[in-house]
Amino acid sequence: MFREQRELETRLEQMRKGIIARMSSGKQTIRENTGKEIMGSGLEIGEFSVFQITSHLNFCHMESCGTILAQLDDALKRLRNGAYGFCALCDERIGMRRLRVIPFAVHCRECQEYLERCKRRQSAESTFQDFALPSQAREDLRMNGPACLQKTLAMKQQNEGLI
Repeated sequence: MFREQRELETRLEQMRKGIIARMSSGKQTIRENTGKEIMGSGLEIGEFSVFQITSHLNFCHMESCGTILAQLDDALKRLRNGAYGFCALCDERIGMRRLRVIPFAVHCRECQEYLERCKRRQSAESTFQDFALPSQAREDLRMNGPACLQKTLAMKQQNEGLI
């Protein structure tokens, strides 16, 4: 297990360096293009529209890179404090195959799929705040949630005297 963790840490660090390099390059591109936008630099309307769209895409790319960088930093912190590889919802181990594909994953496959189903139903925004679930959400988990999360929720409810 130690070797796998070391490999994952190395991969996380490499991904982090790559994202930082992309962000640096993106910042340089934005700096270079900012003066053109302000001055208009004699661009025709069509060219200026393309320029504006390209600038917007650069900003979106920078925002995505920032999000991924935060996820990588969080994963490295969890790896170093021993919490890496455990699902944030059900506390079960996240499969090594999943971590190799998505090294900054915070949920096991079952919980991630459940969260995505909930998001599609637009009911997951505040559902998982420290398991302080309204009774309807508890019932939904009991009936439709992944088995790993149902087990954890049942144990927490038992400990809290809710069952």
